[in-house]
Amino acid sequence: RQALENVDAIARAAGSSLRSAVQVTVYLQDTADRFSFDDIWSEFVTAPFPARAIVQSGLPGFAIEVAAVCALPS
Repeated sequence: RQALENVDAIARAAGSSLRSAVQVTVYLQDTADRFSFDDIWSEFVTAPFPARAIVQSGLPGFAIEVAAVCALPS
């Protein structure tokens, strides 16, 4: 949850939000966590959903990393 809150805060500071994401890549240390992630993810995004990839990561000390591309309002 904290990772998504952080990404949303960064997007909001730039004038957007995670709800305006067009592409998100999620790096999980353990891909079995994707089910828990999906439950939290649904609190942050709505249809139309952004393109999303979940990748297993070997980053030591990090359970999750999120990279997002968010649209700015025109």
